[in-house]
Amino acid sequence: MAVNHWVVGSSPTPGAWFIKKISIMPITKSAKKALKRSRFLRERNLQFKIPMKKAVKAIRKGVNESFSKAEATKALRDAYSKIDRAAKRNILHWKAA
Repeated sequence: MAVNHWVVGSSPTPGAWFIKKISIMPITKSAKKALKRSRFLRERNLQFKIPMKKAVKAIRKGVNESFSKAEATKALRDAYSKIDRAAKRNILHWKAA
């Protein structure tokens, strides 16, 4: 259960940068459990975050392309619904919603 991290650093040569992939293995039993839980929570959060962001982008795109009133109402209702669901599950802060 290795965790891959990308590390960006500068080399001794001025202006030169490198990107290196490092793997971190949890050592203790509790660290392994924490890794498993964080992966699970990340997946759950993304199930709500991605559709919410897509709905908001659709509204912004529609404003620029001049939606009809019916399309705008439907898109806005859909976005509000997804934002409220994310706030209900503490993925998005309720005051930010």
